[in-house]
Amino acid sequence: MRHIVFCGLFLLVVSAGVATAGPILKFDDPTAPGGTIFYNGIGGPVVGTNILFQTVTGLGTPLNAGAANKLTCYNGDCLLNFTSGSNITEGVGVGTTWTFASTSSSFAVTGSLQDPSTNPIASGTLLSGFFTLDVAFKRTPDATSGQFDGAGFDVKNIDLLTYFGLQNYSFNFSNTEITLGSTTYTAAHGFTGTVNNADLNNLGSPIPEPGTLILLGSGLLALCVAARRRN
Repeated sequence: MRHIVFCGLFLLVVSAGVATAGPILKFDDPTAPGGTIFYNGIGGPVVGTNILFQTVTGLGTPLNAGAANKLTCYNGDCLLNFTSGSNITEGVGVGTTWTFASTSSSFAVTGSLQDPSTNPIASGTLLSGFFTLDVAFKRTPDATSGQFDGAGFDVKNIDLLTYFGLQNYSFNFSNTEITLGSTTYTAAHGFTGTVNNADLNNLGSPIPEPGTLILLGSGLLALCVAARRRN
C-alpha cells in the first residue's frame, strides 16, 4: 500500500513540475505615465481607465529575450483598462485598504507593437482576461496617493506570443502594481486618482502536449508497478 501511495504522490509532483512557471512578459509604463483609477464609494467596482504602457520585454522567453529585443508601442501608447467586481470592504482613512471582488471583472491591454527595427508585430487586443483574486487598493500613509494590486488569468494576441516564442504557454498576470499620485478621497470612501507608475508582469507556464503527458504517466506508472513487484 505504501508503494501505491508513494507512486501516486510521485506522479502528482512530476506532473506539477511539467506546468512549472517560466518566462515573463514585462509591460512597462512610459516616463510620463497616464490614466486614472476610480471608485464611486457606494459599493460599485474599481475602474482603471487608459493606463499607459509603452514597452513589452521578454524575460527568459524562448525567442527575443532581453531589453535589446523589447517591443515598443506606436500609433499612441498601449492602454490598460480594467473593471473589478463590486466592493467588499472600504478603507476609512490613511493606510487602510479597499477590497473588490474578482467576479464579473475584466482586464485588457490594447494597442500596437513594433520591434526594434520598427517592424509591426501585433495590434488590437494584446491581452485580455479577468481577476482571479480579490483586488486590493491601499491608501498610502501620505494620504494623497494609493497603491493598487491585482492578479488573474489572461490570453494573448497570437502575434505577440509568436514574437517571443510563447505559443504553447498559458498566462497569469501577477505583480500588477499601479501607484496613484494626486488622489481625491470622498466622505463616502470613494476615490479618484491619476496614475504615476504602472507595472504588469505576465507569468507564463508551458502547456504540456497530451501525448507527452500520456507517455510520461505511463512510464512512471510502469516504474512504480515494477518497484512494487520487487517488494
